[in-house]
Amino acid sequence: MEIEEAVIAAAKKLGWRLKARHCHCLARDLFFVLVGVRPLVMIDYLPYSANLLQLLTSLVNSVCEAFKGWRLMSMDESMIYFLHAANLEEYMESSLGDESWLSFIILDDGPARMATQLEEQSVKATLKRLQARLSQSLAEESRECSLIDFNHGLSELDISIPTCNGWLLGYPVIYVFSKDKASQASRCLSSVHLCLYKLLLLNFTIPESNGFSQQWTPDAFMSYIATKVSQCSKIDPGDLRLDVTSRPLQSVAF
Repeated sequence: MEIEEAVIAAAKKLGWRLKARHCHCLARDLFFVLVGVRPLVMIDYLPYSANLLQLLTSLVNSVCEAFKGWRLMSMDESMIYFLHAANLEEYMESSLGDESWLSFIILDDGPARMATQLEEQSVKATLKRLQARLSQSLAEESRECSLIDFNHGLSELDISIPTCNGWLLGYPVIYVFSKDKASQASRCLSSVHLCLYKLLLLNFTIPESNGFSQQWTPDAFMSYIATKVSQCSKIDPGDLRLDVTSRPLQSVAF
């Protein structure tokens, strides 16, 4: 059974009246995680708790053979993620390695700027501590269809939610600022133009000033995504397209 058909059937069995676009979005997100295009996705468009979403995806799992090795995870009491354990572990390890493709933009000490080598090493060290906590949680809750409680996983780590999400969601450009510098970061982004990048299933932004758009290489990211997509026979990597637009933003809120 196709994933979207399984989602619709599971929702009907639970008596949920999901809109067609929500069923499509959920099926699409589950598919992208299962084939390894994304290490994890945030389920922020359904008005249900983590426990209820676990029930829904467990029903989908019972009728769809594609579901293997997946988990649900709750973090910061309000965010719910769908992930594939093995793919997430692989992504975390490779993204923080010596050949990492990540770029970090510092926002908490003045105009937006690319991180220095020393700052990049510091951010990666913090993310590696977060990786260790996530890996431990995945190991402790290894059952299929299980719900991982990571609501206090960011405690004692000086890392903001946007920085954490930028990394976990697979964005190649990540905003970095301290937990207590959110207002400064918001003002910083509100004062410059942003280049908006949209690629198939995700969109992200980087400041246009200071040559950021020249320093970051879209071709490398397109190549990475195409490699992931090529593992699934239902998607033609040749159909991928990266659109870039530029516009001023009046305000940004984290």
